[in-house]
Amino acid sequence: MAANTVTISVYYERTFTAGALLTGYHLCGVGVAGVLIVPTARVWGKRHLFLLGNILMIASCAWAGGSGHNYSSLLWARIFQGVALAPFEALVNSCVGDLYFLHVSSRTSTSSYGAEIGIGAWQENGPVQCCSFWSCFLDSCTGR
Repeated sequence: MAANTVTISVYYERTFTAGALLTGYHLCGVGVAGVLIVPTARVWGKRHLFLLGNILMIASCAWAGGSGHNYSSLLWARIFQGVALAPFEALVNSCVGDLYFLHVSSRTSTSSYGAEIGIGAWQENGPVQCCSFWSCFLDSCTGR
């Protein structure tokens, strides 16, 4: 949505700042829910939070899509989308640690981070070597 801020501002006949607030309040929803998600996952587990996040994300996306020209409805839908995104922002990295043995999880975490941001970094013989996404991806596929 951040790339479409101008388009959204024109569509809803709002200022640029009001269009940008759709992304800002979304991130506030992620932050507020993250404070509750992490302790809840430590006590009762992660699975139900991922399921709740999926259900809430589907509902809030349908809500945002059906908001029409109602800016405040879209704003609240974006806040709930942030709340729904919080389990995936906060818990995915710890799931990698739960799924793999310690000697495998560091390479898998690096591949996961590389896929998220488009680059990867390997710790080989001391220095951290940065490389392009594709070379890191191919290294992880070949087990290098």
